Amino acid sequence: MIYFLSGMPRSGSTLLANTLLQNPRIHVTATSGLIDVIRTVRDVCDKNPLFKAIPHEERDQIKLDMIRGVILGRFREHEGKICIDKSRGWPTSFELASTIFGEKEKVKAIICVRDLRDILASFEKLYRKTLETSSTSQEMSDYFAYRTALGRAEFIMGPKEPLGYSMDVIRDAVTRGWRQNMLFVDYDTFCTKPGEVLRGIYGFIGQSYHESFHDFSNIEQVTVEDDTVHSFVGLHDIRSKIEPQAPQWPKVFDKAVLETPFWTRVTQGARWWEQMG
Repeated sequence: MIYFLSGMPRSGSTLLANTLLQNPRIHVTATSGLIDVIRTVRDVCDKNPLFKAIPHEERDQIKLDMIRGVILGRFREHEGKICIDKSRGWPTSFELASTIFGEKEKVKAIICVRDLRDILASFEKLYRKTLETSSTSQEMSDYFAYRTALGRAEFIMGPKEPLGYSMDVIRDAVTRGWRQNMLFVDYDTFCTKPGEVLRGIYGFIGQSYHESFHDFSNIEQVTVEDDTVHSFVGLHDIRSKIEPQAPQWPKVFDKAVLETPFWTRVTQGARWWEQMG
């Protein structure tokens, strides 16, 4: 049995993962490609002529057994632990997860969220830091759309980019009836009340909260990623102490961004998940 860590970029998922990892009974992955491997196995079974030649019911059982084998193999060295797989893609595949686990109630996803304005500000700060030595893949793919702070913010909100994509798949999972399987964790609340948030997470996954495992002033970064793959310098770096954070966007953006119809729309939907029940 595994649980999922998903949500919006720049919303504290790496910080939360490493906080949970203070508990030796918990294993949390870095950003994971497990869901992509599972989808590949599923699609090969559905498209490959040799698999398609197998009677339908038998093929479906083989497919599920192979997928379960992939999951068991991924977490073999952590057998007996509470395992949490981190990926923004999981909300797209809750139905598949339900079939793998045997029932809908076993699908549990922690969804990290944050004020949209501060997510955009965080990406802008990362861009400026990255610009000291490199270009981002987004800039190289569409320089003219990415040439201003306003253009970068609009670009990141696009449906093919991490922020726009994550919002779309979370909303769609709710539309498909998975709201009760999702625990929304607000970044600002986590930074202000980490103990309360962790207690809620433990309860959500049916585990007892052990306060003694967690030291919010000394978070060691255990999950490490090569951020050159993701194109931004320091994308997954975390602070060692959890503490309240002042809003970033007023210091990052000026009126060239703040006095636009785009920013008005962002402000109106800054905490969009609160309207989802």
